[in-house]
Amino acid sequence: MRSQTMHLSVECEGKKSAGMTIADLRRMPAVGAPIQVCVDVDAELAIDLLLDAFS
Repeated sequence: MRSQTMHLSVECEGKKSAGMTIADLRRMPAVGAPIQVCVDVDAELAIDLLLDAFS
């Protein structure tokens, strides 16, 4: 898994985007809080680890 810090906020007023998470990816983010976001995952390994947890 690889994560990256992004400035995120939740859109509360948009008609089509209400409730969606918005990331400010500009070089100098102006809005949002810094949050660790998963940007890449080894899907096969993640599934194996999940299934192993139930066996």
